[in-house]
Amino acid sequence: MGCVIACVVAAAEGNQMKNVYKLLVILVVLSIAFLLPGAALAQESNGDEVVVGGNYILEAGETFDGNLFVLGGNATIEDGAVLNGEIAVAGGNLTVSGAVNGDIFAAGGLIVLTETANIQGDISTVGGHVDRAAGAIVSGEINNDLRRPFELLLPGGDVVSPSPDIQVTGNPVYDAIWSAFWVMMRSFLWAALAVLVVLFAPASAERVAQAAVDKPLIMGSVGLLTILVVPAVLIVMAITICLLPVSLLGFLALSLGWAFGIVALGVETGKRLAALLKQEWALPVSAGIGAFILTLVTNGLNALLFCVGWLPMLLIGSLGLGAVLLTRFGMRSYPPTDPLAEQGSSSLLPVIPPTE
Repeated sequence: MGCVIACVVAAAEGNQMKNVYKLLVILVVLSIAFLLPGAALAQESNGDEVVVGGNYILEAGETFDGNLFVLGGNATIEDGAVLNGEIAVAGGNLTVSGAVNGDIFAAGGLIVLTETANIQGDISTVGGHVDRAAGAIVSGEINNDLRRPFELLLPGGDVVSPSPDIQVTGNPVYDAIWSAFWVMMRSFLWAALAVLVVLFAPASAERVAQAAVDKPLIMGSVGLLTILVVPAVLIVMAITICLLPVSLLGFLALSLGWAFGIVALGVETGKRLAALLKQEWALPVSAGIGAFILTLVTNGLNALLFCVGWLPMLLIGSLGLGAVLLTRFGMRSYPPTDPLAEQGSSSLLPVIPPTE
């Protein structure tokens, strides 16, 4: 793996590729930190500081020799403090009033440079913003919003960008690195969605997951048949003006069912991983970790295997969708253990006293 990274770096040219390489290293570190259980975590590893879901403050007069990685938290470098290393913040905020002898990277966050800040390196952001006060010193370049992370490769070889200002250079090394970045970011989004769903509907997610495990053939068949038939029916309905709202609602329900199924399978993946590692994780933690690993593997296969890489994604999505449909979005178990009780009609049956 190290040889492959070395070859990629050797093939890349320019400061922009250097920033992309650093971005990959940062994402790997943050991915490992994300997989660690617990809502808030701060630890030192090989001289570096990793903070997950918490706050980090380097107080005035202190000097830290190492890199700082912050995921979902806030970091503050006070006036008079010195950090000899690089800083990476994902989904959080960074406030610098002291000196940073290295580069700064932020994904989806805010970097605030006060008038006493002194940055001896570059500042790069993806979906973030840099608020620079008058008097703040930045010796390197400020790259706001690195481009081209969101491109879609079609079967014909054409590349489609969802934003018109994202251009394609055709550099295979550059495209491969950004594809890896986008796969990682999608897995983070799925993990966040799984945590939110399980926080609000834990029982429903567990029912869907249990149904998929108990009856995989039935759930997969129902889900696959739904994917093949329902979209065609909804498209025909959309042709008629009067049924267009119904068609849109149908596509929305189908998308929600697909997403809920992926989340439920992520819950089961996380629970089994916790059992394998002999750990006891809260259900939202299991859901987030499981969804991250499940989507990372499926999206990675889809990116690497151009001809058949979509097949695992289709099978897993069909399995989850079928479980969602047959459990009515997790409102009941499948098969129902007591149909009369679930329908509320068991109270209408006469009570027969036992005979002696």
